[in-house]
Amino acid sequence: MNEEFKEGYQEVKDQYFIFVDEVMSMLKVSKGKAYELMRSMNGELKKKGYYTVAGRVPRKYFMERCGVIK
Repeated sequence: MNEEFKEGYQEVKDQYFIFVDEVMSMLKVSKGKAYELMRSMNGELKKKGYYTVAGRVPRKYFMERCGVIK
């Protein structure tokens, strides 16, 4: 893979998912609490039949659950 593709792919991936550092910053919570919230949201997504990855949550779903967007 060339470097330009990797950088572009990383930007898209980072926009789609929200990670623990950003959750901590947005909600002003500890790292443990941020991971707890993310585990909870991933559990909800699993019950709906989605595949999830530990330590990240789809940004749109996170924003909806936090009441930022509808």
